[in-house]
Amino acid sequence: MQCNGTVIVFAVIMICFTVFSTAAEAKTVTMNFAFSFNGDKSDTIRVNETSYLGTTTQEKTFTSLGKKFISAERGTSVLGLVFAGSEFINVKLNTSYSATAYMLGMSQDEINNRFLLAFTTGVWGNIDSKTSDVESFGYISKVFGDVTFTQPETFPFFIKLEYRNVDLLNRTIFRGPARFFMTNTGKSGTLTNVTTEVF
Repeated sequence: MQCNGTVIVFAVIMICFTVFSTAAEAKTVTMNFAFSFNGDKSDTIRVNETSYLGTTTQEKTFTSLGKKFISAERGTSVLGLVFAGSEFINVKLNTSYSATAYMLGMSQDEINNRFLLAFTTGVWGNIDSKTSDVESFGYISKVFGDVTFTQPETFPFFIKLEYRNVDLLNRTIFRGPARFFMTNTGKSGTLTNVTTEVF
């Protein structure tokens, strides 16, 4: 995901990804987001209360985190990828992904996997302060950050999924905060059938 042009202070986009798989398939689920504010990497990335600059070349993997999230911020806008599943594996940061974007990633066990993606007004502390809710309940009791924004005429947000041997059976389009679910519905020959839905 990359935001080019003027950063629009955006309330909350929270998307929960849930994938159900059979034991014979992959054992982990990984979400990677290529991101930067305004099309350059002059952002501050936070992991475990440590800051990293998006402009400094680094590729890091974090496995032991007190707070299981990674965030990127610039000014008064922050993006956070928060663990909300049952078995955390790691968080990754790769600032060498491209000339205009860095990669934020998270891996977890395939069973009961869940990621929260927050994009809001605020700083990393707005994400950090809600992680205890996520650890206790699997969701947040209130929104991340302040809910003030200027609604753009259009703000396309795309999720690109790349899987081998998967047949995506439907297309899902939605607006506003939502829970996005992917469900494995079995196999047709060598292809795994997957449906998507939003709540």
